[in-house]
Amino acid sequence: MKNELRQKNIVLIGMPGAGKTTVGKIVAERLHRKFIDTDVYLEQKVLMSISEMFEVSETYFREQELQAIAEISNKKQIVIATGGGVVLNPLNISNLKKNGIVFFLNRTVAEILKSLNSEKRPLLKENPQKRLEKLYLERYSLYEQAADFKIDCIESDIRTSVEQIISIVTGHGIIDNK
Repeated sequence: MKNELRQKNIVLIGMPGAGKTTVGKIVAERLHRKFIDTDVYLEQKVLMSISEMFEVSETYFREQELQAIAEISNKKQIVIATGGGVVLNPLNISNLKKNGIVFFLNRTVAEILKSLNSEKRPLLKENPQKRLEKLYLERYSLYEQAADFKIDCIESDIRTSVEQIISIVTGHGIIDNK
C-alpha cells in the first residue's frame, strides 16, 4: 500500500480558511510535486474571479468547479487544494478519489476566524462567524465521509499537519486513519 500511496494525488478538503492552500504548497514543495489550487485553476480557466462567478450564480460556479475538478483529477502525482464546497457534489469526490488520497483538514470555526479574510470569500462576506458556523454544520459530515484521512489542524500548527500528510503518503511514521 505504501508504494501505491506515493503514486496518488494528494487532495486536501476542508472549510474555507482551514489552511488547504498553505499546507498544500508546503507538502508539494517537500515531495517535489506540482501544486494546484482548484480555485486559482478555475479562475484562470473561466477568466473570472470566484466572486464574479458567484455573482452569476452559485449554480454557475458549481458547474464550472465540477468541470475543473474533472480535468485536474486526471493529472498524476500532484497536490490539490480544493475549494471548501467541493464536497457538495459527490461527482467531485468521485473524480478526486479515482487517482487521489483525500485528506480532510479539520480546523475549528474559532481558529479559522483568527486568520480568515472574509472579503475574498463570496459565501462569507456578510456575518462571517454566523455563516462559517452554518457552513461547518452543513459540511462537516460530508468532509468526514469523503476523507481517507482526517488531520486535525489545532491552533494553526501548519508544520504538524504537513508532517502528518507526508508521513502517511511516504509510509514513514504512524498512520492513524480518521
